Amino acid sequence: MVNIKCVRPEGNGRSAEYKVRVEGLKVRSRRHCGTISSMAYDHSRKAGNRGDVWKHSVLMALADVMGGNDRSFRYVECHAGAPIHELSKNGEWRGGAGTIRKTAWDDSPYAAMATGWLASNRYPASWVFVAERLAKRFQHVEIDLFDSDSQVKAQYGAPRNLRIPNNVRWRFRQADGYDEAARLTNADLVFLDPPYSPDAQKDWRRLRDACVTLMSNRTTFAAWYPFYWPTRPEELRDSTTCEAWEVTWARCGPRPSQNLKGCGMLVSPKLAALLPRIHADIRAVATRMNWTMLPRPERGIDRSAACRRVKELQSGLRWAASVVTNGREVP
Repeated sequence: MVNIKCVRPEGNGRSAEYKVRVEGLKVRSRRHCGTISSMAYDHSRKAGNRGDVWKHSVLMALADVMGGNDRSFRYVECHAGAPIHELSKNGEWRGGAGTIRKTAWDDSPYAAMATGWLASNRYPASWVFVAERLAKRFQHVEIDLFDSDSQVKAQYGAPRNLRIPNNVRWRFRQADGYDEAARLTNADLVFLDPPYSPDAQKDWRRLRDACVTLMSNRTTFAAWYPFYWPTRPEELRDSTTCEAWEVTWARCGPRPSQNLKGCGMLVSPKLAALLPRIHADIRAVATRMNWTMLPRPERGIDRSAACRRVKELQSGLRWAASVVTNGREVP
């Protein structure tokens, strides 16, 4: 039972108060990366948005160059979400993957795959993109998926038309993604993609702890995060000593706000070493989307330059897209 007080202005210039009693209110949960929650998070309205374009472009580029066992590769996704999202007419995909139709993306594996899904008004989860690329390079691909939400589990009971290659074997288990990440010992790539909802602060904290654990276990991983203001991304990078590949599509104002300015991919050292091989591809994505690609160098490398660039963002200045790695810029 919920009591809601509503204030409505009357025609005589006065205001009248109304009390509304709501019973049997149910809040559906799509997924949450920690304990099962009653708070709603539905990624379907965000599926294919600008964050997904960057996330999936980077993951596919990495899948094209990563090494593994001679014939097999094991990929783990700790916050899988639903396997397929039905796209709404006014969803955020229109400003993300939907822009592919308006620009030349002929040489982009991501664009080719995303366009095929958009034609059916659907957009898949991250692991579906990764599976398609890994299947071309490895004889056997093993994919383990985790999510704490029972509704997500139900969608994996009978998924429809996932278009998964025959040499890919996937398994889903309802479990806490952070806890599972801490237990991993033999994965070739772990991807963490928390919803940052309903408790964003908790997700940032648990993501940091999970990444530190993966670093100590020498596990190769990547983690997606939203960019609202430089503080949390900087704290995540500093606490993990990892490099991050970040893009922005809006400038920071004089103070923090809840408007999404961009997003980033935190990467472990093994992935960071692959940057020269994929830099041209992911930079092309940023250029086509008219984004700025921000370097977040490793701890102790060109720190003053990073601080200057944050100030440039805050003042609304833009600078050429480049990435700093091992103390030097990759052209």
